[in-house]
Amino acid sequence: MSNINGVNAKSVLGKTHKSEPGKPDEHYVEWVPTPQFAADTATANVNVSMGARIGLPDYSDARCGASLTLPVAACPEEIEAAFQFAKKWCEERVQNMIQEIQEDNS
Repeated sequence: MSNINGVNAKSVLGKTHKSEPGKPDEHYVEWVPTPQFAADTATANVNVSMGARIGLPDYSDARCGASLTLPVAACPEEIEAAFQFAKKWCEERVQNMIQEIQEDNS
């Protein structure tokens, strides 16, 4: 258990993948600290998954993506906060991979 902004946190697994022609596929899993909710409340899972297909100069394409699933308290405020957290986490990773792919193929 870790601490995020003074709030107890637990970790969940976040996943990313990147596939470029002629290169080995890259799959990563990392522990992502997330705010912990009260254990005695009903729970929900919030999942965000996004990806991109990047056209390459040789008319092939590369693909990348990220996904994160968070267990949260089943109330609208917690679900929205978890969604925004997971969305930001995925967007950052996908944007970084897009930039890497574009730099590698320019």
